[in-house]
Amino acid sequence: MEKEYVVTLKSADDATQFHTEMTQSAGEGVIPNRTVDVANLQPGSLRNTTYALSDEEAAALTNDPRVEGVEIPFPLNPNLHDELLIAASGDFNKTASATDDTNYALYRCSYQLNPYTASGGLPNVGDGNYHYHLDGTGVDVVILDSSIEASHPEWEDANGVSRLQQIDWYDEAGLSNEPRPSDWANRYSCTNAHGTLVASLALGRHFGFAKNAQFYFMPYSSTTRGPGHYGTYNTYNLIRLWHNNKPIQANGYRRPTIVNMSFIFFSTLSVSDLPNSITYRGTTYTGTDIDTLAKCEAFGYVAQSGGGPGGSNVKYNARVTSIEADITDMIAAGIHVVGGSGNTNANSPMLSVAPGDPDYDNSFFFQPAVPGYPNTTLTHYYHRGASPAATPGAICVGGVSNIEDGKEFGWAGMSSYRGNLARIWNTTGSNGYHTGSCLGSRIDLFAPAEAVVGASGPNTTDIGHSPYFYDAQYKQRKTNGTSLAAPLVTGVAALAAQLNPHMTPAQMREYITTKCVSENQIVNWGETGPVYSSTDYANRVALNGSPNKFLFNPFGTVETYKVGS
Repeated sequence: MEKEYVVTLKSADDATQFHTEMTQSAGEGVIPNRTVDVANLQPGSLRNTTYALSDEEAAALTNDPRVEGVEIPFPLNPNLHDELLIAASGDFNKTASATDDTNYALYRCSYQLNPYTASGGLPNVGDGNYHYHLDGTGVDVVILDSSIEASHPEWEDANGVSRLQQIDWYDEAGLSNEPRPSDWANRYSCTNAHGTLVASLALGRHFGFAKNAQFYFMPYSSTTRGPGHYGTYNTYNLIRLWHNNKPIQANGYRRPTIVNMSFIFFSTLSVSDLPNSITYRGTTYTGTDIDTLAKCEAFGYVAQSGGGPGGSNVKYNARVTSIEADITDMIAAGIHVVGGSGNTNANSPMLSVAPGDPDYDNSFFFQPAVPGYPNTTLTHYYHRGASPAATPGAICVGGVSNIEDGKEFGWAGMSSYRGNLARIWNTTGSNGYHTGSCLGSRIDLFAPAEAVVGASGPNTTDIGHSPYFYDAQYKQRKTNGTSLAAPLVTGVAALAAQLNPHMTPAQMREYITTKCVSENQIVNWGETGPVYSSTDYANRVALNGSPNKFLFNPFGTVETYKVGS
């Protein structure tokens, strides 16, 4: 029986020859010996094509040296989902409220040391104002998210003109004849507050760093699932093609493009058993070695929701080869990509580690894995983080919390340092529900992720909403999540791109992680408590291999910067 599989190639140079071999009447080696039907050509993609294949043919193609991966397409995989990286607002130990007229992170990140050490949460460093000369002028920011409140006043420039550019992405990308997703018309109506909040923290007139950047909105996923729905894949290629179609300016460069992705992909498994096997640091364990959840947890196997014997809906971060290929091609085209590392849920530490880390190849194996695909199994590398932020070349952002950080620790040995430190965002509510930042060596830097105030959609029922400070017809919100940390980095990146429009994504990532950080700003609970080891993956307030780098905006001063310097 033939099914749809998306085949991802390692190099675009092989695409024409590979496609010819797949669609001709005969094939050799692992190429099917028949004419293979094309389920979706995925116009605009350089390396992805969806073919109609049997399970056996799909498995065989993974052995072709030109092939990066063969996957069930996202719209057809009932185990693969996307998730916004926001968490519910709660009772935080800080003074920011949903009615504040500023985003405290602008001020917090504009000083090497924490300016919020005075009683009551008021800054005792500087004059309490956010000074700036750079504002993102000349830079394009794309918010890849759920939906946007198009009319919100936060998008206005100093003259009251909206900076939100409502373009037809297909026309601008040169794909005018391609069908739009069925929910395409709703992208500028705010169906939830997430995209509006994220955009405001990157470039809002009052809440963001890049106060004069032009910005664009792209829905990160079509809500329609099933055969023939490929809006999720088109997303990344439309942005790349649009960027490539920008004119070269008088300075010799296209307008820089920065894309913010405050969401992750994750897998769910409807299983009642523990894994068939776990491979941990090169050794595979089966049988009595992993016959209880406690034994599995010693290897870092922790379900994010449910799971364990008798459980269901086991949830893990997912790396999606086909989507990461399109994101990698975006980066190769010169587009800067910033993503939230992900939020922990339930009891999971949710590590995201880089290649070369001893835990990078940790995996578990389930048989069977995907309903409707009886011959498939699942080998999941559970410490590799999640797409899109973990994509090589993207800037992966973790979250820290608190403006009066010293209140949180409670151990005397750090008393003289408390005023300058942030802590890993880690919250346990009154109901015992835990949420916090993803940790690990793949993270590039941290930014504020707790009790951050920004613009919101018209929803008045969610916790933390209040009338927008500058126009009561609209809303603003206080909330938390690595969704909020990422756009703060995006905003600073826009300032850097305004100053240096020639920067490549690699240069931007280096700049952000070297010039735009205040090092040794995050307390590592592992210094006095448990350390990161094979028996302690749940230490959520230790760095756990993460870099000790906190976002610093070097442009938030009264100094005047010269463009191109």
